[in-house]
Amino acid sequence: LEYVMLYEQTGKSAQVLEHIKKAMAMRPKDSRLIEVIFRFALREKDSALAEEVLKLASDVNADGVQGHFYSGRYWLAIRNDPARAAQAFRSGLDISGTHSEGHMWLGRALLAAERLDEAKNAFERSVQINPNNALAHVGLAQIAEYRGEPAVMKQHFEAAKRLAPENQWVQRKVREEDDRANPENAIARREQERSQLPKDANEITADNIVDLLQLARLYVDTGQSEKAEGVFRQAIELNRGNETLR
Repeated sequence: LEYVMLYEQTGKSAQVLEHIKKAMAMRPKDSRLIEVIFRFALREKDSALAEEVLKLASDVNADGVQGHFYSGRYWLAIRNDPARAAQAFRSGLDISGTHSEGHMWLGRALLAAERLDEAKNAFERSVQINPNNALAHVGLAQIAEYRGEPAVMKQHFEAAKRLAPENQWVQRKVREEDDRANPENAIARREQERSQLPKDANEITADNIVDLLQLARLYVDTGQSEKAEGVFRQAIELNRGNETLR
């Protein structure tokens, strides 16, 4: 298991899988092992491994709610079905209604389904149970940002920054704060990144589009409207997947 966690940090997927198989053979019902392997399967989008671990988690009741939370995470991350995921999370919460992580996961599913009021309620319940639930604070900050509520956004963003500085969204927002403090340096850096975008449009990711939008906003903030328009047009053209961007 320690090898699995080590190779996870270095991104060596082949070595992770090798030690996963050895660990599962020795302790197939270990809840800690099940969680580590499941997270790896979700991150790698390995549906076969995720389904194998999901069945095991349900059989041994690894999450204490008959595998419903694992099922919800599977439907959200592997099948991209937030409605089915929300249903699974609600089933788990019917069994354990004071599970902070369960409410947080429900909030993530509802946010993905763009059911913002329900997502906000789920995240707030998560934080009420555990004020240190970092991802619930992230969710509340994201909703507040989308709704144009800067004071609420700042409150939860500061909590998320303190609790989960390594979170990808938190790091992006910290970078945007730095951009606003030094816009000219930020524009130069982001233009360099823009020049290195994949040539194949099919390789463009949602993060690439978000980065372009941030560059365009920097041009707007510095009064360079023509350059901003060019970047906005590029972002729209490259956003072939019609990603919902926040």
